[in-house]
Amino acid sequence: MPNENGVPTINFPRLLVERSAKQPLVLRNEGILPATVRVTLPKGTPFSCAGAGQLLAIEPQTSHTLEVSFTPTAPGDEMTTLSLSVLKNQFEDQTVELKGLGYAQDVAIEDLPGDGEGDEHDSPPRHEVE
Repeated sequence: MPNENGVPTINFPRLLVERSAKQPLVLRNEGILPATVRVTLPKGTPFSCAGAGQLLAIEPQTSHTLEVSFTPTAPGDEMTTLSLSVLKNQFEDQTVELKGLGYAQDVAIEDLPGDGEGDEHDSPPRHEVE
C-alpha cells in the first residue's frame, strides 16, 4: 500500500518486544527482458529480509516473493527503507518503506483458543512492486 507520497509501504502489526511478524513482498518483472535486482536493507534495524544483500534474477513475466520480517527489540515506532536496485537500469530503482510498532507490557495473555493463529483467514496481505 503506498503512503501519502506514493511510496510503497509495508505496515507491520503492533508487536510485543522480541516477537516477530512476517509479510511477503512480491517483485514482478512485467518487462520483456530479464531483470537483476539488488535488495538493500540497512543493518541495525528490527527489520530483516531474506534477500537483503543479494542479487535476484527475475525472468520476464515472472515474480519472486521476498519475506520481510519485523522483530522489535524495544518499545516504540520503527521505520526504515528497503531499496530495490535494478542493475543496468537506474530508472527502475524502487524503495519500500517498512513501518512497525513495538510495545512492552507487564502481563500478557497469549495463545487463547480461537485467537486466530494458524487460521487460514488471517494470512497477511501480499505487497506487490512492479
